[in-house]
Amino acid sequence: MKRLVTIYDIAKEAGLSHTTVSRVLRNSSCVKTETRRRVQEIAQKLGYRHNSLAASLRTGVSRQIALIMPTGPFMHTGDMLLNGLQSQLKQEKYNVTLYPQLTSDNAQTVFSQVLDNGYDGLVTYLFTFKQIQPYVKFYQSLHCPVVIIGTPADIERQPGLISFDAGQCDGLQEVLKTLHKFGHQRVVHILGKHQVSSPQNQMIRAFVQKYGPADWQPELFSDEQGQTGLEEGFQMASRLITERPGVTAVQCPNDYFACGLIRGLGDLGIEVPRDISVIGSNNQRLCEYMFPRLSSIELGEFSAIPQIVSSLLEHIRQDDWSSLENHFELKSTFYQRGSVGPAPICE
Repeated sequence: MKRLVTIYDIAKEAGLSHTTVSRVLRNSSCVKTETRRRVQEIAQKLGYRHNSLAASLRTGVSRQIALIMPTGPFMHTGDMLLNGLQSQLKQEKYNVTLYPQLTSDNAQTVFSQVLDNGYDGLVTYLFTFKQIQPYVKFYQSLHCPVVIIGTPADIERQPGLISFDAGQCDGLQEVLKTLHKFGHQRVVHILGKHQVSSPQNQMIRAFVQKYGPADWQPELFSDEQGQTGLEEGFQMASRLITERPGVTAVQCPNDYFACGLIRGLGDLGIEVPRDISVIGSNNQRLCEYMFPRLSSIELGEFSAIPQIVSSLLEHIRQDDWSSLENHFELKSTFYQRGSVGPAPICE
């Protein structure tokens, strides 16, 4: 996949600052003719593609925010986040556009569309961070702030990158404490491929160290295909029972996967929560319509929407980002419902 050429690439080739290159590409009059010609020639040689983002951001006429989501079950979370952001931003006369189909294969195309449409700011999730990371400095050069929800704690902090971290994992701690209290000793945490090195994984390990492996044995069970929808949850039921005999509780990567898993377990004659407790993630509305009602963890992004909007607009309106706060903590919440109960008594 061909990488997007940025003003940093042009600046490096020309031996100039990115500020000077930006002025040339914005047709600023305060650049020498010789320098202008040199930058334009290098830009053409490298294949730099002109876009409307710079002009719209500098004049403040865009008033558009892009919400970029990965494909799969997170698209439903994107709809909920879109509605919340749109409701808040509408009061400030801003609109939000949802990009729900981002994958590793089409990232270049999606980001090219974002650039062409001239957005004032971007909001995305940790799951898309690997795709968006190469473009962050480029967006910064165009004064376009980027919000990352669920950002890992070890991310490089930089002005214009607004992080809402899930490092504390309050909700997951409550899950672990609840299961421990209910006597569950064989707990499986099913992770999507992208979650193996996630903050949630680190939190699980920290909890195990605190309570000791003698009476607490959570396991990390990764889906190598990285797919975590209804069908994958349904198919996982037979694998889970075959490969993890004696499991008494399961933490799922999202609510749709958990719903599929419960249905698959039911077809095998395994009742939730009598035989196995099941917990989802994202706390979507379908949790209330399941039988039993699905316990789930809410990451905390929905309650953080006012703060997301406030910080995003503050960055858009101010030229100097160095003094602005850009690091926040999400407070996740565990909603315990009918799918969690005491560990079954082994006879």
